[in-house]
Order: sequence, then structure tokens, then C-alpha cells
Amino acid sequence: QGADLNGANLSAAQIRGGNFANTYIDRVNMRKAQLRDADFRGAILNAGRIQAGQDLIVVGLGGIGMAALLVARAIGCRTITGVDPSPEKISLARSLGADDAMTPADALQSGVRAPVVLDATGVGRGFETAFELTQVGG
Repeated sequence: QGADLNGANLSAAQIRGGNFANTYIDRVNMRKAQLRDADFRGAILNAGRIQAGQDLIVVGLGGIGMAALLVARAIGCRTITGVDPSPEKISLARSLGADDAMTPADALQSGVRAPVVLDATGVGRGFETAFELTQVGG
């Protein structure tokens, strides 16, 4: 509320979704952010119907994908796999609790699949990758 991120040294933030989450969440220390009432949370809890003990793949490890990873970890997903072409984002996903993280090509080649796959890319190729990583019946 009224905080300017340029030059700020944020140690915690409360994010309520909307454009703020899409634009600025990459700049927030994800270990301390309190994610509340955001679109990605609804996507995992409602649309994905993810439950504790299930496997999840997150395609696209930008702000929304990383937040989804954190929500999935908090829910108690059994295995969370992050997928992104960026080595830096793959490394960050692992540090935030992903059980595995890899490039789209490696994910497709490895045969990893999950009943719930979240496309957090917003681009056609990301959706195609997410579709290919969804297990039969998922």
C-alpha cells in the first residue's frame, strides 16, 4: 500500500493479486512474501483442485509460477516440478522448494507427468508444454 519498489529494501510484502502480482512479484523476496487472495492461488486451489499428496508441474517460473510453487508447497503437494528455459529461474525454483526443476525440453524428454499442470507462461508454447506434461486423466 503506497510502497515504491524502486530502491526499496523489502523484507516482507503482502500481495493481493491483480496487476501488482503480475508486474512486481519477481522483485519481492519470495521467502517472506505473504500471498493472499491472488489469482494463482485460486487457480491451484479451485481450478486445479490440487490437494495434499498430489503431484504438480508448474510451467513458467516467473512471478506467478514461483508463487504457485510456494502455494503448492504450503498445501502439501507430494512432488512439485518447475519448468522454465531460464537456468536462473530453475535454480531459484529449487531453492524455494521445488522437488525438481528443468527446461521444457528436458521435461518433455524425461517423461515427467502430473495430474495437475499449471501453465503460468501466458504464451502458446507454454500451454502446449503444459498439455504434453499432463498425465492421462489429469
